[in-house]
Amino acid sequence: MASMKTYTSIFIWVVLAILVLSGCTNAIVQIPTMPMVTDKRITAYQTATATTVVATLTPLAIIPVTPPASATPFTHVVARGETMLGVAIRYGVTLEELQTANPDVDPQFLSVGTGLIIPLGGQASETAPTPTPVLIEVSDPVCYRSGDGGEWCFMTINNNRQMSVENLSAWIGLFDAGGEIVTSQVAVGPVNILRPGQAMPLIAFFPPPVPTQFVARGNLITAVEIAADDDRYLDWPLNSLTTDVLGERDNLALVTGSVEQPVEGTLPSVIWVVAIAYDQQGQVVGVRKMDSAANLRFEFVVYSLSGAIDRVEIITEIRP
Repeated sequence: MASMKTYTSIFIWVVLAILVLSGCTNAIVQIPTMPMVTDKRITAYQTATATTVVATLTPLAIIPVTPPASATPFTHVVARGETMLGVAIRYGVTLEELQTANPDVDPQFLSVGTGLIIPLGGQASETAPTPTPVLIEVSDPVCYRSGDGGEWCFMTINNNRQMSVENLSAWIGLFDAGGEIVTSQVAVGPVNILRPGQAMPLIAFFPPPVPTQFVARGNLITAVEIAADDDRYLDWPLNSLTTDVLGERDNLALVTGSVEQPVEGTLPSVIWVVAIAYDQQGQVVGVRKMDSAANLRFEFVVYSLSGAIDRVEIITEIRP
């Protein structure tokens, strides 16, 4: 009987619960459904495994590099009968390169004694003389004011070697009080050859305007030793040479003489006679060059740029 009452009580509570629920709102709460996955497989994400890379450092091969020689120009002094094209061919440069290096020289009016700067760039450096000058005694530049406000500068070369040298040239720069370069020029000699024991100035002219206060400094650019068997120059002596200092202030000198021809025959193509005037301090104060190829005798005057002339030295260049 007891169990019967228990089942009856449960039944009654169930009926009451149904009645209560039926009295509530008829709202239906719809639960969203997840879309069906049709045969898609989920692949696990593969994480990248860190790999240790060992870099092997290969030592770089250090190749010694020899810097090329700087293209230092040298000077060719034009002789009688030479042309700018012929000089260019002789030194293995083009006519355009030679004209570029000498913008102030007119190739149509090339005069004897003109100093041509020979560029040593490109192929020319293989055929031209070495840019390193031989060791030779060089003085500091001395400069004198010209009447038009320019400046003449002389840098004396003394050949204390046992061999003759040629292609002498130097760089002369004018510096202000602060040590800054104001202007510069290439100085060349009045002749192309300097024999042992001789001295001559390398000459540069600075056109105006030039500062009144400056310091002149110079460096030798080229000096090439001549081989003993070189036959491009003749060593003819001078006869009846006289140098008379004249003028009220001894500022000019008359030079007379003649070139002795050892044997009869055709005259040389080049005979240059150069008079170099010195003052009492041994400084060059004047230079005069005479072309004497048409006549073995010469007579000319050399003038001083500053002060009295103490002595005059004569040098020559004679070519067959």
